[in-house]
Amino acid sequence: MLDVTHLVTKLRNRLLSATAALQVGDKCITMKHLQQLLDNEELIRLDHELTQSDLKPTDRQNFRSCLRITSCDVLNLIARDDNSNGTYMYLKLIKLIITSYIEPTTSIEERIFQLHYSGSL
Repeated sequence: MLDVTHLVTKLRNRLLSATAALQVGDKCITMKHLQQLLDNEELIRLDHELTQSDLKPTDRQNFRSCLRITSCDVLNLIARDDNSNGTYMYLKLIKLIITSYIEPTTSIEERIFQLHYSGSL
């Protein structure tokens, strides 16, 4: 059985895989939406805190990269693009797993709520 940190990094690695084609219904889940944030000249790194290494990981167990790609700033920026709904849902699910199982400051009530909410995505 995987521990939660490894589960989250595995989900991240699947998103960043060049060979995996992820989809929810007719919505594509792709790292290209994250790459668009990095390539957007209207945004600076402080807007999203992403680095090129977050999208081309050499360390496949880099949990900090998981935290960066699921940050509130990244989720808010991704949500602006109607074409990235699938990627947004995938990243939001990873974020809910992190908050529910790993984040030490999350209350029991919030953990239960987020676990329930993540099951309904």
